[in-house]
Amino acid sequence: MVSDNCITLIGTGMDHNLPGLAAHPGLAGADIVIGSKPVLEALGTVPARKITVRTPVADLLDEAAALLEQGKRIAVLANGDPLFHSIGVSFMERFGADACRVYPALSSLQTAAAALRIPWHDIVTVSAHGRTGFLPLAHAAMRGAPVCLLTDSINTPGKAAHFLLTRGLTGFTARVAAKLGSEDVFLWQGELTKAAGHTFPDPAVIFFLPDPALPAPRPLCPGQPEAAFAREGALITKWPVRAAALAALRIEPRHVVWDLGAGSGSVSIEAAALAHCGHVVAVEREETRARHIEENRRRFGAANLDILHAAMPGCLEEGYAVPRTSVTDGSLQCGNALPGPDRIFLGGGLGGGAEEAARIIRLAWRRLLPGGRLVASCVLLEDLALARAAMSELDGAADVTLVQAATAAPLGSGTHLRGINPVFLIAAQKSE
Repeated sequence: MVSDNCITLIGTGMDHNLPGLAAHPGLAGADIVIGSKPVLEALGTVPARKITVRTPVADLLDEAAALLEQGKRIAVLANGDPLFHSIGVSFMERFGADACRVYPALSSLQTAAAALRIPWHDIVTVSAHGRTGFLPLAHAAMRGAPVCLLTDSINTPGKAAHFLLTRGLTGFTARVAAKLGSEDVFLWQGELTKAAGHTFPDPAVIFFLPDPALPAPRPLCPGQPEAAFAREGALITKWPVRAAALAALRIEPRHVVWDLGAGSGSVSIEAAALAHCGHVVAVEREETRARHIEENRRRFGAANLDILHAAMPGCLEEGYAVPRTSVTDGSLQCGNALPGPDRIFLGGGLGGGAEEAARIIRLAWRRLLPGGRLVASCVLLEDLALARAAMSELDGAADVTLVQAATAAPLGSGTHLRGINPVFLIAAQKSE
């Protein structure tokens, strides 16, 4: 049992000179002091034992837990504010709020905003420290909000700007602050295109500020007309069918969604709007179609959509590792499996015969998370029979819905209803 106030979280601000830190009241009585190497060096001589922050942080927390069991009192020196995207958060999550006493300090956001003269009361702050990709940045920027991104030597400001440009989120200007707390603080501002090609000092904070004068993507919402999408001929899920399929999927904001056999990506794009705090992966084996999905992502600013150019059923296997050559922009975690899906839409891939169709459905179902939903669409009666036969073996009952719709079209001097090909939707839900 960890006693109350046995851990002291001390913010050092962004001043790396740290004058008088050794006399900080939070260090009084500490047996252990944990901090980064520069901070511990600046601390100078103290009676407490020093431990340098290292990764993985879980190992450091395990060591801290063992020391607490011995009755040691721990002080943690955190750059900036200890509870703002800092190691102090990890300590509080592991040991509980009652175990921690907190000494706040100016955060990197506050210091950078002051240096750049940016009001920060409505800024959404996300961190790229130690992450693969910029999914949190996508979630914030898709809202059109002003964003502050904390970067590192791998996820740099230039890469972040490039990410927004390739995802169609071009309506921002960039401002960068680096070397915060030093005498030669670095400040920069400019267009996203210039930021994407610039090398900035590390570590840096970059702000993406909406500019109404800059071009913005199309509105990202369900019900888009077919003409809005880049596509191969008539290969696109018509909007009434999309609406029914998305309703059958029951996508929630933080869901991970797979669109298998994505074609033009129209379902992926609209799923990205519904899973606006989640992640959508479009899988498409045809290179031309994968490029169309990429273009549609840019048109609509669906930044939380990743595209995997790969063939099923192989890419659905548990041991499948995403190769860099199969990702159109390298944003998926190369070398890892696809993220576990909460929802799967199977819009293509059932035309390869009974055995392959059954294998695709079985593998997709196996990868689906507990409580997840799988929805398959097909036009041919033969494909319906294949899908029903394969899904009858699953642990969730499959529902079949026939979607028939028609749109108004001119006929002679009047108007008639032109029917859309009927589409079957087969939906099943996995048990918790």
